[in-house]
Amino acid sequence: MPYADYTWYKDVYKGCEAGEEEFSSLALKASAYLDRITFGRIDSADENVMFAMCAVVDEMRRCKNTSHIAKETNDGYSISYKGVDEKEKLYDAAKLFLPPEFLYKGVEV
Repeated sequence: MPYADYTWYKDVYKGCEAGEEEFSSLALKASAYLDRITFGRIDSADENVMFAMCAVVDEMRRCKNTSHIAKETNDGYSISYKGVDEKEKLYDAAKLFLPPEFLYKGVEV
């Protein structure tokens, strides 16, 4: 289940990147992404988790709609691509709102 709904995305987060139909698809993926990077540490969706999910939704939409072509020539047909790391952008969007203990990858003693 997504951590936030479209009403929360529009009214509280003030999101404007995704429409309602697109949001429901991306919200499910963003919530699964948060579960993955937090190693299942999210027990309940507090405000920080909902903000993180919405930020990841917006970043997913930007990555989906961004061209990764840096340069294209027609004479000898050559295409150069930008060095875009989508995983890093998604992680940075989530990290902005999630507490550090959710993202901790080490061993607790």
